[in-house]
Amino acid sequence: MQYSAHQACAYGGERPKWTVLAWNHPAFSSLSLCCPGESDAHKHKPWGLVHSGSGFHFSTSEETAYPKGLAHAIARVFASILSVHGWKPPLEQMQEQPDVSLRSMRAIATAQPKASKMPPIVREHKKVALITGPFTELATAPVECMQRLKQRWNIPSSCQANVDCLPAGAQLLRTTPLRSNGGLLEAKQLGVGVFEQAWGIPFSPDEFIQEALERGHPKSFSRLVPQVLQTAIENNFGTDGLHSLPSSRTQWFAKWTERAKQLQQRDMEIKNALPDHAAKILEAKRLALFKEILEDLEYPDVGAFDELVDGTDLVGEVKPFGIFEKSLKPAERTVQQLREASKSERMLDFFKCSSSGDKEIDDMVYSKTLEEVEFGWATGPLQLEDLPGDAVISRRFGLRQPGKIRLIDDLSASGINQTVQTAESPKPHSADFIAAMLLAVLKVSKGSKLMGRSLI
Repeated sequence: MQYSAHQACAYGGERPKWTVLAWNHPAFSSLSLCCPGESDAHKHKPWGLVHSGSGFHFSTSEETAYPKGLAHAIARVFASILSVHGWKPPLEQMQEQPDVSLRSMRAIATAQPKASKMPPIVREHKKVALITGPFTELATAPVECMQRLKQRWNIPSSCQANVDCLPAGAQLLRTTPLRSNGGLLEAKQLGVGVFEQAWGIPFSPDEFIQEALERGHPKSFSRLVPQVLQTAIENNFGTDGLHSLPSSRTQWFAKWTERAKQLQQRDMEIKNALPDHAAKILEAKRLALFKEILEDLEYPDVGAFDELVDGTDLVGEVKPFGIFEKSLKPAERTVQQLREASKSERMLDFFKCSSSGDKEIDDMVYSKTLEEVEFGWATGPLQLEDLPGDAVISRRFGLRQPGKIRLIDDLSASGINQTVQTAESPKPHSADFIAAMLLAVLKVSKGSKLMGRSLI
């Protein structure tokens, strides 16, 4: 990487803030403009405390975003590099457009401001209408992107749509080129291309009230409780569940206890095929039974069995489970890069190991590590020279917590975490979810003999 520095005011900023950019292509060296000096045409705002309507704040908080001029300059450098490799950019993306608002640019890029974590009770639009036709016809819409119609608008006859007309209050969500040689600007100038518009159709006042009534009052939190948990609550606290739950549990355990005996031979086959260290750890586990229960319950991630038996890879891509929210976190380096750098980084990490300065923590980390070796969870002690050439070592240290000392393997410092790529992200339940669950328990148990116990 190479580096260049610039001042924000040279790109339209209000203060001469210095910023350093790292880059790996020489074209970015041009992003190094400095302040031209204060003059009648170039003034700076002062540093320090700034007074606003809500009180005082530091001026540095106003300088966290890149100036618009810098954003355009970075985009132009990217575009110039891509153009050398044969890319032909749409005309409007190579020109600054002072009349285009930041809100419009974000809408075009589909980047919306962060909304509340609590989704709206009633969705914003009743439905979305799609209109396809020539740009010259769609351009007659009396509003710009993200604005709403003041009055009814009849759709041009040359356009195709899934509605007859757009009512007052309809919101223009986007205008997308379907066939256009030069993009949005050329279509405006020459009147060419086929475009698609998406319009959000609002609820009428009566429809909105009816939708809100069907959704229920927000205090119910009912939509936060998944059906599987709602069923469990009804089985444990509901009047019907109270009568059937003991017998259901008895039947379930009787079924699988008998099945466990039948699967003993299959269990032995699975464990005999495992490496010695894995077989020792999983010796007491009924692996075949575990897999059958997952399949019987139609659990969406049956791969949990394979991970239990085969172990978990600490590097590389994590396959999606299909049960968590989709959220891509790309790897920062490849496994091959980690291996290639392992020898030099291994020595560096090895010599970083030292006492924490707390004898109790040091003794606990050492004794717990030897205990893991005794249980078969770890192998060692090993000499540094006995490790494979591409082995990666991670430093272990102790972290004092209330009532215990927790062992931490620093997989970030060794670079292992940087090779992991995930496509999903589990989201811990919030206080809203806990409140929803408790409220569901109270509702189900109301009037039953377990009312007092459920409150406890």
